[in-house]
Amino acid sequence: MSRSVSGGSARPFYGDFGWAYDQVVATPEGSWVAEACAALDSVGIGLGAKLLDAGCGTGRYAAAFHARGYDVDLVDGSPELLSQAVERLPGADAQVADLRELNLGRRYDGIVCRGVLNDLIRDEDRQAVLDNFAAHVRTGGAVVLDVRDQDGSERRYRDNFRLEKVIDTPRGTLTFRADGRFEHGLLYIHEQHELRAASGPPRLAVYDFTMRPWTHAELDERVRLAGFQVQRIADLNDRGSDDRLLCLAILSDVPG
Repeated sequence: MSRSVSGGSARPFYGDFGWAYDQVVATPEGSWVAEACAALDSVGIGLGAKLLDAGCGTGRYAAAFHARGYDVDLVDGSPELLSQAVERLPGADAQVADLRELNLGRRYDGIVCRGVLNDLIRDEDRQAVLDNFAAHVRTGGAVVLDVRDQDGSERRYRDNFRLEKVIDTPRGTLTFRADGRFEHGLLYIHEQHELRAASGPPRLAVYDFTMRPWTHAELDERVRLAGFQVQRIADLNDRGSDDRLLCLAILSDVPG
């Protein structure tokens, strides 16, 4: 997930503490990429295809697609995260952009988008991003979308959620804390980064934000409204949790 669709002040994860993102979110990307590749291959988009990683973050997933033989371009709303992605894939085309205003002037065999769509709260923003994806995929091309499932998120966060990680970094000891609660279809998150260097006062960043998980029905409807044909929407067990949905859809010149 990245700042590709957010507004207002930058989430520290994507700005001042973007350098520590991969240390805080250290989940191996291989299993998710393998599942996405299998989905793409099932609709005829195989190795050598041109992909756009929409909301690529630090580029770990894009690099894994590249290692499997895909040609990957990068787009993200965070210059700090995108710079790390470019270090991983120095030959890739990379653009800083808000997905709601995406206009790259080209079409891809496929677009992969993991986690970013949960940051879209307004209906019109959700539809705008999916419409933009349709404008950037060739006929017969595909999107693979990973979103939070509303029912799964309610189960996971109904009793509130707390995470704390303490990480030794070259810049000092970083303590990351996150608290979450689910209310009325929305997920409210409070994050705190605290960096203690060998000398000087601790550096603290606090951020509150909201995510809106997706229902199976809404995801299906909005993807179809954008002009895609939904192939499947499946539950996805990611990072040991059951609060994700994986959607595979192809763009057809036949409506519906």
